[in-house]
Amino acid sequence: MAAVTVAIHGAEGAAASGAGIGDRSSRLVDAIRQVLRDHHQPALVRADSERVVALLALQVAPDTSRRGANAAVGKALRDVHAAAVASGVGTVTSGAGETHSRLAEAAAAIEEAAQAAQLAGILYGPGQHASLADLGLYRLLCHLRSNDELRAFFSQTLGSLVAYDRRTGGDLLATLEAYFASRANLSETARRLNLHRNSLLYRVRRIEEVGQVDLQDPEALLALQVALKARHLLDDQPR
Repeated sequence: MAAVTVAIHGAEGAAASGAGIGDRSSRLVDAIRQVLRDHHQPALVRADSERVVALLALQVAPDTSRRGANAAVGKALRDVHAAAVASGVGTVTSGAGETHSRLAEAAAAIEEAAQAAQLAGILYGPGQHASLADLGLYRLLCHLRSNDELRAFFSQTLGSLVAYDRRTGGDLLATLEAYFASRANLSETARRLNLHRNSLLYRVRRIEEVGQVDLQDPEALLALQVALKARHLLDDQPR
């Protein structure tokens, strides 16, 4: 049996329902308990300010992989989101922590779930869910979000491209994102951006010239990818 913690944060649309925080939390607790009963998942559920925390005794086969366990939690959370809207709570954002085998690790799991929910709201917007196990590098960057070093690193790595896009209305950052999402495959990048290959090659050259970077240099590529992820966590940077 594994312990999984899920934190579900206050509703974006709750104000429209006219319900207070306490009433919404109570409704959310009831909705979560019902969904988890339907999923045959024993759990401890409690309200904590504007969020509700559920500690699940995850009912999965002993040989279930971490991915399989996360999928089971994700399915339950999708139903929780629907139940929250149906019960008048509104739109909620949620996160799941890692799977743990000891009850003594419950506090850590709760913190993980809260971090995952925070990142879900930042990266994907209201009404979304994230599992900490799937957030990769964002787990580390989230802890550096208020650190001046992260902002300095971003400015040093991508600042010139940001300035160029703002000055010219260009799309160098979006092109770079698509380039990495396509695993540096130029044909796939062109397809993603709906560009002719020659137009893409021009943008790639501009990225190297404006950013003073070599896209064949592995160290430079790593720095660019980290900086692109960091910009999603910095409030004043373009998404």
